[in-house]
This record gives sequence, structure tokens and C-alpha cells, in this order.
Amino acid sequence: MSGAPPAAVNILDRESLPCALCGGERFVVVLEGARDWIGRRPGEFTLARCEGCGLIATRPRPTRAALALYYEGAYSGSGDEGLAEHELGVKGPGRLVNGYRLHVIDQLRKLGPEDTLLDVGCSYGGLMWLARKRAACATVGVDLDAGALAAAHQAPRTSYHQGVLTELGFEAGRFQLITFMECLEHDLSPVETLREARRLLAPGGVVAVEVPCWTGLWRPVFGRFWLPLLMPQHLHHFTPATLRACVEAAGLEVIDQRAMYFPAEATLSLGQALGAAFGMPAPGAPQTAGQRVLGGVMALFLAMFWLFVEVPAQFLMWLVNRTGHMMLIARAPEARRG
Repeated sequence: MSGAPPAAVNILDRESLPCALCGGERFVVVLEGARDWIGRRPGEFTLARCEGCGLIATRPRPTRAALALYYEGAYSGSGDEGLAEHELGVKGPGRLVNGYRLHVIDQLRKLGPEDTLLDVGCSYGGLMWLARKRAACATVGVDLDAGALAAAHQAPRTSYHQGVLTELGFEAGRFQLITFMECLEHDLSPVETLREARRLLAPGGVVAVEVPCWTGLWRPVFGRFWLPLLMPQHLHHFTPATLRACVEAAGLEVIDQRAMYFPAEATLSLGQALGAAFGMPAPGAPQTAGQRVLGGVMALFLAMFWLFVEVPAQFLMWLVNRTGHMMLIARAPEARRG
């Protein structure tokens, strides 16, 4: 989200709505005391599970206007060129992650020059950039962050749109592939968004959704410091079953669902926990000489943890389908029959 909200908006404004999946109004608290450990903005948040369908959501959640305050400076607002390059996928980890995602999708729906990819939550356009490079397809990106879209990679057969998918009015049947990479958990109404994605699919097209996985084995280890919680921007917290239920409620047919390998989940979560324990300032904030020394020691420790603990542990979790991220691929039944 981008653009400064009205001055009268309070960052702590909250709302409690019925369950986005089943409309239920009975909930059980599953986690308390979650915070914005990255930007260190105020507020504590509670996660609750719907008794009707099991979908976990942040309850009560910030209003749409208050949520915009939490997004300020979180992505493009930092002006970090390195972040842009990472997200763009030109080099480094960003390109590896996007290549991995496209490899998984290609096994079920391979793109070609005649296809058009819609990437919802496209940020700087990294997935689109790599898809164009590999398949020469047309690409369309949607994001709420005007800064990221302004810095996104421009190319022929490519367009960017700022806004919410359900409000943009794309023509029906336009896209062969629609992707939601670490995006749907931010959505105020995920089922409605998936219904719109179904409307936009061309015959034979598919939707690919990647989100954090609540049943990942690192989540109970780190609790409220688990990085994929990303409070309060993440509004819905999916298990494999509830993600599948949301997709099917939108009229889509699930054809694949799997764990995704992300080898920094535990290291970054541990970094958040240590930063909170030692009172470290938010990233980019001024530091004392002592904090700089402590930060260096923590960075060395986390590097060793990543190499000797996380990488092998994450591989084992991937083998048993219990990592902290998952991808689901689905298609419209009409497209399959056609």
C-alpha cells in the first residue's frame, strides 16, 4: 500500500469482520502478542482461528487506512537499490527464488510467447522479468506500492497497474497464468480476489499461489517472532487445508500443492528474536557504538546458524512437506474441460 493516509487516521484503528472464507463469527485465539518486529511500529496483534472452517486471521485487524501506515517505507519507501535489484530478480537470491517458482509452475503450465502472465503483488517485477527472459511472454503487473512500480523494469509487451485486482476491471479470459507470490496473505478478501482471478483466466490457464504455511515446523519454535507472520501486514495465515478451501470456494480446481524451500526462514526469525531480546533498533535507525559491535557479533552468529542449522534442517522439512512456505496451483474447471 502507498500514499499517506489522512492525518486523522490512527495507526491503532482496528476492525473485526466475519471470516473471509465461511462468514463465521466464532473464533479461538491461537497467538497473542505479535508485533511489527521489522519497522517497530506500535501495536500488538492477536491471531484467531475460525471455529467454522479453521482459517486463521489477524483479529481485530487494522483498518485499510491504518494498514497504510504500516506499509510506509516497508518496501520501495526505503530507496534501497539493493532491495530493488533483489526483487527485480536481475541477480542474487531474488533471481534464484523466482527461477525456482517458475520451475515449479512450468511443470504444470509452461509459458510461451503467445501467453500473458499477470503477477499480483508484483513489487519491482522480478518474476515477470525472468518469465519474459525465459518464455518471451507478455506480462502485466499489479501492486499497491507506487514506488516499486515506478522503479520496476520496463519492457515491451509489459504494463503495470497500481491498485486492487478486484477494482481494476481487466477483461475476462485475458491471462494464461496468474500468480500471487507472497501476496494473498496481505489480501483483505482473499476468496473474492481468487474469484476475480478465475474470471480473468483464459481456457487452459492456471493460478499459482504462494503463501506462508502455518503448519511449518519452524513456526511453533519461534512463536510471535516467526518472520512469516509479518505483523500486521499479513492478515490471513493459511494451512494447506484452508488455502485449498479458499481456492475451491472461488470455483478453482486444485491440481498441485507442495512445500517450498526457503532457506532463510529460521535465520531471519532468530534475528528478530535476538534483536528484541537485546533491544536493537529498527533496521536503518541510528545505533550506538555498542549496538554496532553487538550487531556484528549477531550477524556472525546468524551466518553460522544459517550454514550449519537452517540449510540442512530446511532441506529435511522440505522432504517431509513441512516448510514455512507452500505453493498451490489451480485451474478453472471450464478451462480444463476445454
